[in-house]
Amino acid sequence: TRGLRAAQTDGFVAAFEIPEFKRNNRGHIGRIAVTYLEWSGQNQHIELVPWRIIEKAEDANAFASELEQAPKFSPSGRTSIFSVLAEANSLILNNQYVGTRLIIDISGNGPENSGHKPLRLKDRRITVNGLVFPARPSGADDPYRNYPYTTSDVVNYFRTSGAQGSGAFVFRIDTEADIERAILRKLLIEIAGYYPDARGKYRDAPPKGFSLLPIICLAEDRRNCIAYWYT
Repeated sequence: TRGLRAAQTDGFVAAFEIPEFKRNNRGHIGRIAVTYLEWSGQNQHIELVPWRIIEKAEDANAFASELEQAPKFSPSGRTSIFSVLAEANSLILNNQYVGTRLIIDISGNGPENSGHKPLRLKDRRITVNGLVFPARPSGADDPYRNYPYTTSDVVNYFRTSGAQGSGAFVFRIDTEADIERAILRKLLIEIAGYYPDARGKYRDAPPKGFSLLPIICLAEDRRNCIAYWYT
């Protein structure tokens, strides 16, 4: 829905403006390159913010402002993870920057329904992480109130058919109120390398036993996670 999609975009805007992100947004070599793509069905995607270098707090503010003011995307109601992965793969391999880590952050609240099989990227340097939003948003008038999938269904789909590559994971969000906080935590893992452990503490490397494709949650939702979560 537009409500959930707006909450998602607002969550990324807010995350880039939070001081904690600005202190840890430079990655392992002092800066990162970021683009933001919104998507829906087959060949339905738009690059809301083209590639931008983020090195200082001012860069993060500018990116957040640009994303906030970007044209709104009108989804079709279809979901093509295959299509958006193909587009994101092209964007990440065909730009003017050379990154030491290549990460695609794909988010949504439903599985592929456009008739495609999952896309497995050929370039082993790319990691695809998943961010799963509540499958059935709150609100009596929400068109997703009769949605056949649960959030757990979508998480399992992303684990088997979306997320892939070295160190990949899926971050699960169970309530809309937690979107902003969860997005920040996910970005800290991807950019700063701050992994959570079973005590909710930050670490500079994956904890012992950090397995491929774990489910990461906020602390209050830890019953739905595999081993690790964030406070």
